[in-house]
Amino acid sequence: MRTAGTAPGTRPDADALLATAGWTRGDDGRWQDGGEPVRLVVGAAAERPADIAVAENVAAQLDAAGIDTTVVAPTGVALFSQATVPPIPLHPAVLAARQ
Repeated sequence: MRTAGTAPGTRPDADALLATAGWTRGDDGRWQDGGEPVRLVVGAAAERPADIAVAENVAAQLDAAGIDTTVVAPTGVALFSQATVPPIPLHPAVLAARQ
């Protein structure tokens, strides 16, 4: 099911949102934040092969968009016990684009 906010043609431009958040592209075309490469980690539970496949797909898409991404697949218990890490607040430009 699609909503008006996610319909093709109505999505905000990702590059513009990242640039508004202060990210820039390095000489290699990869995204940077404050001159440092942006690196994301996508986690999936090792005992859930379908979740690992989704994580690998997401990582491939992010990599193609210029964001270094690593997939980790610890056990579900180890992965979800890390939920105590505080969330990263969204940049105001991202929040504004959601409205």
